[in-house]
Formats: sequence, structure tokens, C-alpha cells
Amino acid sequence: FTHFEAVRSAEGNVEAAGRDARRRFFQSLVDEDGFTRIALAHNREDRVETFLLHLMRGAGSEGLVSMAPVAGTTVRPLIEASRGEIESFLRDRGQAWRTDSSNLDMSFARNRMRHEIVPRLASLFNTRVVETLTRTITILQEEDQWMRQVADSWLETQEPDSLDVSQMEKFPLALERRLIRSALQRSGCDLRNLTSE
Repeated sequence: FTHFEAVRSAEGNVEAAGRDARRRFFQSLVDEDGFTRIALAHNREDRVETFLLHLMRGAGSEGLVSMAPVAGTTVRPLIEASRGEIESFLRDRGQAWRTDSSNLDMSFARNRMRHEIVPRLASLFNTRVVETLTRTITILQEEDQWMRQVADSWLETQEPDSLDVSQMEKFPLALERRLIRSALQRSGCDLRNLTSE
């Protein structure tokens, strides 16, 4: 209950506050109750919606990857399945599911993306836009994974909480940016208020 209490008092984005409260709750299960993985039911459409929302905010490749199938203690076993496939699977087995009424509230950006923007993109440009953007996300994910490995390898050679700027200046700007982000993450920064400047 205390994890969700923050949602009521949070200023600003209620969706983000709810997401943070859920994240803290799930993390407490890992930290306190010995769980090793938290499985979330995100699907292919959720991933594309997140990709487009992040794109609208000007995210880099790390943000555009959006919902990775595995990220730390979080796994998303249904990320490659469509919402329709999941509902059909449940329907065939006589299994009911619940749709949160907030999923229909058009004051939330995600719902506008889900119910208005993605269907409009599909009707105007590509009826298979979700599948097409999923391929794009997969490509970005593979490139992002490579960049992360390069950055992590270089950071292992550095003193804790410091970066050799004279060495970094020889790298491409994209790698410099990634090194700074990765170093900040390692020091405990969650990067939410970090701007490109």
C-alpha cells in the first residue's frame, strides 16, 4: 500500500507516478522477498506505443529500444505477441481478462497513442505499422546492445566515479554521450532529468 500511496500525492504525470510505484513495489519483492525475476505482460503494441512516445520526446537509441525483453530483474515473455494474439489465446481457453478502465481515458498520452495515433498511422501509411516498427526496435536494440558493451568495456578501465576526458575526446560523439550516460547510471543517477545539454 505504501508504494501506491505516492501516486495520490504525486505532482505532474499520474501515469508516471503509477509506473514508479509499481516499479518500487516489484523491486521490493526482489530485494526483500527473494524473487529473482519479475515478469510483466507487456506486448508488441505496448512496445511500439512506448517507442513512439519516446520518439516524440526526442529519445536516443537507448530510449527508443523501449521495452527490452530482459532488463535487469524484469522479463517480458509476451513482448513478441500481439494484444490480439494474447486475447485470442485466453478466449480459446475460456479465460477472462480485465481491462483497466484507465486504458480508455484519452487524457493519457499512451491511450491517445494507442487508440488514435497508431490506428491512424496504420490507415494512412502502413497497415502493418506495428510489425514494421517492431523490426525497427529490434535493430535499434541490437545496435544499442553493442554500444553498451563498448561503453562498459571502456568504463571498466576507468577509476570509479571519474572519466578520462582526454581519452574520450578521441571517440565519436555518440560513444562519448553513451559513456557519460553509462557512468552516471553506474553512480546511481536514474537519468530522468538528464537533458542532452
